[in-house]
Amino acid sequence: MSYDARESHPPEFRHRAEEQLSKIIAKTVPSLASKHLKALVDELQVHQIELLLQNQELDRTRQEAEERRDRYRDLFESAPVAYFTLDKQGRIQEMNGAAEMLLGVDRKTVTADPFAVFVTEDDVPRFTLACRAMLKSPGHHECDLTLNVGGVTKTMRLDGCATTTDDGGPQLRFALIDQTSHKHDEDLHRESEARLQTELTDIRLLQSISAQLIQEENVDVLYERILDAAIDLMQSDMASMQMLDEGQGTLRLLGWRGFDMLFAQVFGTCRTDRPTSCSKAMRTGRRVIVPDVETCDFIVGTPALEDHRKTGIRAVQSTPLFSRSGRMVGMISTHWRTVHCPSERDLRLFDVLVRQAADLIDRKQVMDALRESEARFRGLNDELEQRVVERTQELMESQERLRALAAEFNLTEHRERTRLATELHDHLAQMLIYGRMKLAQVKQIPDLIPRCTELIKETDDVLTRSLHYTQTLIADLSPPELREFGLVAALRWLAAQMQKYELTVHIEAPASPEPSMAEDRAVLLFQSVRELLINITKHAQTDQATVTVRCHKGILRLEVQDQGCGFDLLYAATSMSADTTSSRFGLFSIRERMKALGGSFDMESVGGKGTTATLILPLVTHKD
Repeated sequence: MSYDARESHPPEFRHRAEEQLSKIIAKTVPSLASKHLKALVDELQVHQIELLLQNQELDRTRQEAEERRDRYRDLFESAPVAYFTLDKQGRIQEMNGAAEMLLGVDRKTVTADPFAVFVTEDDVPRFTLACRAMLKSPGHHECDLTLNVGGVTKTMRLDGCATTTDDGGPQLRFALIDQTSHKHDEDLHRESEARLQTELTDIRLLQSISAQLIQEENVDVLYERILDAAIDLMQSDMASMQMLDEGQGTLRLLGWRGFDMLFAQVFGTCRTDRPTSCSKAMRTGRRVIVPDVETCDFIVGTPALEDHRKTGIRAVQSTPLFSRSGRMVGMISTHWRTVHCPSERDLRLFDVLVRQAADLIDRKQVMDALRESEARFRGLNDELEQRVVERTQELMESQERLRALAAEFNLTEHRERTRLATELHDHLAQMLIYGRMKLAQVKQIPDLIPRCTELIKETDDVLTRSLHYTQTLIADLSPPELREFGLVAALRWLAAQMQKYELTVHIEAPASPEPSMAEDRAVLLFQSVRELLINITKHAQTDQATVTVRCHKGILRLEVQDQGCGFDLLYAATSMSADTTSSRFGLFSIRERMKALGGSFDMESVGGKGTTATLILPLVTHKD
């Protein structure tokens, strides 16, 4: 194994190595045998090679360190961030190219100068405190500084720490990051946040107005709320709202904010031909903006300019209000005391308020029209109710008269029946009896020819039948049982009479004596029962009926029942057939006559289950 070290190492290292080797050999060779000497030489050669390898590694490491230093130097010089090295007194020791550009100086001219000369006067104490903090405690320290570079101030962020020099002394190293653009961005961000907060506040204001439009019923309060919101949204000094009078073609002032009463006197009513922003907006149907009334072409040179001056208006915008159906309902305007032109942002939010104001005025007009309609309807309703009351009173009076007439008719009918029955009994019946008596006398004449005897017998039969019919007619006209024995006896007689109609009537009455009853009441009840029994024979399709009589506490209750086919009460009330019309009139007559005497009449009927008619009548009334 051979290795020529002279090809890789400087001569001085070789010379020093040979001298040390000679000294070692001189001390050790005399005592060593040749075998040991050879081993020592081999060991020294191995050691020499190890040293050479270590030397090569050191050279490589040194070369890499120099390369890293060069790269660091390049990086340090080309870094976009300004780097500074200061001594403990704050004097500049080193700086990179970015630092030169930041300060606008040549580093050679400022080396050993205090860095504080570049710091604004107000921030020098802060810089001094930051330097002391870095020297006092390890770790990084930060602070904001404002530099004065060539008369231009720059906001910087200092980030640094303390290190040691080669001789062990302290030094400061820090970087300066330009915060000017960042601060500008922060200012823009804050402005954006402020605008966003303002817009959010305005949106919440509009939302609260929307909620109030639903809940608040006092429109005057809502007018004031909308005008206040208009001033806030448009950043104006005054605001006003008008309602369109379609009939007159004018704008009528509803409310205002920021003005005194002079404004109401001057602009209380605006016609379409008046040289004002609201009049022009009413004519065109579009928003009109006047940034300066002193230069407005349709205001300058007219009396309206002086009106604007007197009321303190220098700038104005007027926006027409339209209902959701497209009908113009009014105008909302904002006014400024100085020259002003509203921004698109303000107008965009203001248009939401315009929609709410239009809905409010439209609602007010609808409510006014509704109230007016309600007032008219209420008047008509009151008039109608008065007429109904009058007609009802007249009808009730007419019904009372009708019932009285019915009662009188019933009594008159009874009296007439009684009179006729009396006439028939006292005259016709007596004459028929007298005729039979004369024929009886003729029969006693002897030697009558057979033909005369036969004629006398036939005549007697005719007179007998006539007398029997007369007596029946007298009983039908005025049953003697009713006059002589009372209602129950008359009903029993009537039940016997109904046998000829093939109807069996059962009378259920208490065994106790019948209470006394006025004649007209007894007659009414008797005639009503007879009418009901006749109806049963006509319509019920049955041969059985029951009449029940009960009396309790001066009230007589009489029921007529059958188990026939029954009928539909509603159909019977509306049917126009001859039979139902006759029966309906008879039932109506019973009901009215019962009411006339303070009683009642009611019917219940179910198809296939029969009918029950109930008559209730007090035995004694105040009239009695």
